[in-house]
Amino acid sequence: FSFFVDEAGMEIQGLQAIFDTDLEIKGKSPWKISVKITPTTDAKKNHVSVKLNVTLPPEYPEEVPQIIVELDKGLNTHHREVLQKLLADKALECVGMGMMFDVTEAAKEYLQKHNEVEKSEHELMVERMSKKTAKASMEDLAKSENKAKNEYISSLEWVVQNSAKAVTRENFEIWKKKFDAEGNKNTTIIFEVKKASKTSGREIFEKDLKLGTGEPEAKAGEVFYFNATLYEDDDLDDLEEEEVETKK
Repeated sequence: FSFFVDEAGMEIQGLQAIFDTDLEIKGKSPWKISVKITPTTDAKKNHVSVKLNVTLPPEYPEEVPQIIVELDKGLNTHHREVLQKLLADKALECVGMGMMFDVTEAAKEYLQKHNEVEKSEHELMVERMSKKTAKASMEDLAKSENKAKNEYISSLEWVVQNSAKAVTRENFEIWKKKFDAEGNKNTTIIFEVKKASKTSGREIFEKDLKLGTGEPEAKAGEVFYFNATLYEDDDLDDLEEEEVETKK
């Protein structure tokens, strides 16, 4: 055991007991090692693996070691870059104390999260295309929902703009044409009956809004519900004839 006389050597001795033949000592001054990291101890279940080529500086552990990630099985260069940064950050967290066990454990945890069968370039391309298509579909769906929402809001603009006015045959017809043009067949709009300066709410509903439905006469301050599916297209024509007879 005289070979492992310094602090770094003692730490490497502990790692050697853990990794056995997966750890190879490349040099002593400074200490250089190569450690193979796998997700599990069962070789049949390991679809990925890397090698950590580590050089411990003379000032270790007050100075971080040089760690180079070498791809061994199943991972691509993107994984290598991510893992390289992950291990560098872990080493910085542990400055001032033995850190190689923590570094190797961090590498093992990363491999466990990405322990998948290696995919071919074609499979990766298909996967990227599928994700792109799915993203485009979600964007199209969001656009459709926004369009429907905007159309619904548009159909209510007349009501908002005329909320302070009494409902008359003329302004109701203007709104109804816009309402029908936008295809709002099953939408119910609520009108609050307002008193006009020249025509009472009772007269408005008797002449203009009753539309032959047999509904009770509405009074000012009550609510009128309009749904396009409840009325025929010629109802307003009947209303006009009724008004002419009343004037006679």
